[in-house]
Amino acid sequence: MTCLKTFFLIVVTALPASAADTEADLIEAFSKCRSSLTNLRTLNEADRAAVTSLRTRFDRAQGEGSMSTKSAAARLQLSLWIEDVRSSEGQERISSDWKSLLESAPENGALASGFISWQAASGILVGQDLLAARRDLLNRFPGSTETALEVAAGLRREIDCAGAIEVLRGLGDDAPSKAKVLMAQAYFDENMFDEAATTLAQLNLEAIEDVAVRAQANNIVRQCEEIKSLWEAELAIRAIESEADNLPRVTIKTAKGSILIELFEDDAPNTVANFISLVRTDYYDGIAFHRFEPNFMIQGGCPNTKSGEGTYGTGGPGYTIADECSGDNARLHFADSVAMAKTSAPNTGGSQFYLNHRPTTWLNNRHTVFGRVLEGREVACKLRKDDLIEDIEIIRIREGSTYVPQVTADVISKIMEDESKSESNNQDGEAQSEEKSSEAISP
Repeated sequence: MTCLKTFFLIVVTALPASAADTEADLIEAFSKCRSSLTNLRTLNEADRAAVTSLRTRFDRAQGEGSMSTKSAAARLQLSLWIEDVRSSEGQERISSDWKSLLESAPENGALASGFISWQAASGILVGQDLLAARRDLLNRFPGSTETALEVAAGLRREIDCAGAIEVLRGLGDDAPSKAKVLMAQAYFDENMFDEAATTLAQLNLEAIEDVAVRAQANNIVRQCEEIKSLWEAELAIRAIESEADNLPRVTIKTAKGSILIELFEDDAPNTVANFISLVRTDYYDGIAFHRFEPNFMIQGGCPNTKSGEGTYGTGGPGYTIADECSGDNARLHFADSVAMAKTSAPNTGGSQFYLNHRPTTWLNNRHTVFGRVLEGREVACKLRKDDLIEDIEIIRIREGSTYVPQVTADVISKIMEDESKSESNNQDGEAQSEEKSSEAISP
């Protein structure tokens, strides 16, 4: 059957074009072409030549006059079938056909959104450029729910949940359930748990047809219930700290701005002592953030990023410190938390730390939370891999505190050494070593 379809495609599209193809002729040829390709997974060379020939006929027709939206869409589809999007030539050809289609229907928001989505899928538009394009699209077509959802999702990926909430609020009370669930997620990411729960309480969750959206909604409801008492306890502690107003503070300076951090000396005294002792020696100056995870955190503090030696994420100060995350007064992970990174083994922290972008309850009592962002959270959310710590300045310390940490041997080096020795006795040693190395940079 496939062979017959391929033969039919070749015959139909290879017929010589008339002196002037009418649009009806071209659309009919395209329809037959599309039917012939329905069950084909790939195109052979003959098919490709035939499709290219048909596209040439569309090109010729456009050169002789304006092209309707239907014809422009058909030509674009032909290019999508035969062009290699990985090549610059393929991208250029498809982009040109997209633009011709948009020129034929300038008021069609769905087409404009499709062009941006294609550029995103092809890697042409990424990060802030993609977000800017979608924001511009939303400004042009403010009534587009789908565009608003894409912009809000993009803002959340770029760790701008406040912006995502603003966009979704613009959809009003009649916004679809998918928008409400996304808004609830953005609220949750900002430690606004009551708002997240209230947003979902307005929905009949079991009536949501999209299984994935319904599962996400139920998961947020569960997370809000689990974190409510934890957040209330955290707020109570913060109120006491605010009244005392005597915790040490530092400012992390980057090219994107400054971040004011308050350090939890009462709850993680040795971790704070270690951090301040390193700051006093200018240890962090010039060290890069080596790991960024969207909707999770930004991690830095590995000296290898400064020296250029060793694997990024495996370096430390030459010693480790004990965990302070298992006691009754251990602080927990919220959207503004600062915590110590380490391997999965206990007591393996050193100099690496991470700034939380959202609550990460699964890390509670596994990693020591030793501070929180007081000011500059928007800066922390803009940091990305390879951004440098230009300087960390001590703003305030407690009188009488020496900030001399209790340290142990560098167990990370010991772990790596032991693994290296075991490689010769294990055929999978290399893979295991790589797995452990990546684990070492996972908070």
